[in-house]
Amino acid sequence: MKNTITPCFKYLFLLICLGFLYTPTKAQIYTSTYNNINYSSSRPYNLNVIYFVPNDIPLDNTYKTRLSALLLWGQDFYKQNMINNGYGSKTFGLFTETTNSNNVKLILIQGLYPHTSYTYNNPSQMNAEIDTYFTSNPTQKTSDHNLIISAVTNPDTSDVPFYGLGKNCYALDYPQFDIQYLGSNSYSFIAWFGGMIHELGHGINLPHSHQTNTENINPNKGMNLMFAGNSTLGISPTFINRAGTAILNNSQVFADIADTRYNGHTASFNSIHTSHNSGSLTVSGTFQSNITVKDVNIYQDPYATPSPGYYRVAWSVAPVGNTYSITMPISELASSNGPYNLQIELVLENGETEFAYFPFSYISGAPDVNINFDGVSTCAGGSLQFTTNNTGTSYKWQYLAAGGWNDYSEGNVSGYATFSGTQTSTMTISNISSIYITNPNTIRVAITQSDGSIKYSSVQTWKANTCSLATSETKKIKNLSAYPNPVKDELTVDLGTAKDNYNLEITNTLGEILYKITTSEKTIKIPFSNMPSGIYFVNINSSSNKTNTSFKVIKE
Repeated sequence: MKNTITPCFKYLFLLICLGFLYTPTKAQIYTSTYNNINYSSSRPYNLNVIYFVPNDIPLDNTYKTRLSALLLWGQDFYKQNMINNGYGSKTFGLFTETTNSNNVKLILIQGLYPHTSYTYNNPSQMNAEIDTYFTSNPTQKTSDHNLIISAVTNPDTSDVPFYGLGKNCYALDYPQFDIQYLGSNSYSFIAWFGGMIHELGHGINLPHSHQTNTENINPNKGMNLMFAGNSTLGISPTFINRAGTAILNNSQVFADIADTRYNGHTASFNSIHTSHNSGSLTVSGTFQSNITVKDVNIYQDPYATPSPGYYRVAWSVAPVGNTYSITMPISELASSNGPYNLQIELVLENGETEFAYFPFSYISGAPDVNINFDGVSTCAGGSLQFTTNNTGTSYKWQYLAAGGWNDYSEGNVSGYATFSGTQTSTMTISNISSIYITNPNTIRVAITQSDGSIKYSSVQTWKANTCSLATSETKKIKNLSAYPNPVKDELTVDLGTAKDNYNLEITNTLGEILYKITTSEKTIKIPFSNMPSGIYFVNINSSSNKTNTSFKVIKE
């Protein structure tokens, strides 16, 4: 008799074989031991939660159970908002007991002094004692971010720190601070719990921002946590907007793998353009950065200069290459009259941000804004000149740094450039340092009017390029040479033996293009007889192999 295997048994056999072949990848588990208790987490960096008890405050034995439940609720709240904004199931790391994941690792520090030594306006003594603990126990510090919870007997009369400052955030605890009161205001629970989750946001990099009008009436969104969500969390719709989750996505305690965060960056805006059409303000532009830009946030802040941010309405978008574009309906603003400032924020992969702002106004519902600039460049060692046609009683040329506008210094600034005419309508920058190759400047001029008010010009950005005086030496484009140099009447550019299509431009020290040609000829004759004496720059790009060469030419 023939042996037969029914189809059912064939499939069963196949599944068994596949089961042997498939070995699921295990997620990385990170561990910590504190007070002889083992803790674990799926994240490499975890929030340091410190429970600080002044020496005259009795220790409530329920603190660990109560605070663990609150922190795990908050952790899930952040996770749901990351999911809702498209960043996946990720949240800030917390160590929990390996044998009981309902218990969070809380580092207990018994204060040396009574509660009057640890006040709202002066957390220095508390911070010093915490620093001393971590110096003696370095393995207990598992990230750069600290949530410091002070034990109090009566929250309504307490004077402990309660805010976010840098990578530290402060909250308080009292015996009735319990998850059972979520959704009610028993024992002032809403204010203190919402406040803790809000201040935690600051401690893991979140700034203030405001929801749009559409978000405000959305039953699944409502109040942005980093506006007034501290007063609505748990009782009415509260959420984290996309701009906030864009920042959280790169926070150290949200990292999926161990890597380097907060290690510095060089980033700038190469161009910014605004336009107003069909009831919307559109902002677009380009940027450069030595750290990957993950998102671009844009805020409209209803103040002439950056405010604490509670009312700045936020938008956010992922860049395409080094470009971005955001269209913002004016109807999303609470007010469309009066002074505003436009803020643009590059959100970097290492957890840092690059920020710029530009004042403007809304007049009868229309934005009075004209930010339109593209980068101007010159060779290191060269010069640039900027002029405004706007008139006034005095002028101050300014540059953008660390999100704020600063006045240019007159004269030579060692290591940077020589600045002249910084308080006139025309500013000249000469002897430009190579530092500006990777550190472009965004500039404007502040113009004082006869009535004492100040108007600002549109902004521009400038940078330096790596250039060299043209000789017969080998360049990036093989065997390229240019002669004579200095030139009087005609410059000959020899593009070597390789056949290719070339784009050639000649610019002056103001970055203006004076000559442009696309050619496959190996030798190009460029007339210089009608050009004024001075310095010029030749920029050549080859189409096929993407090589690029820039060099300086002197016209006699």
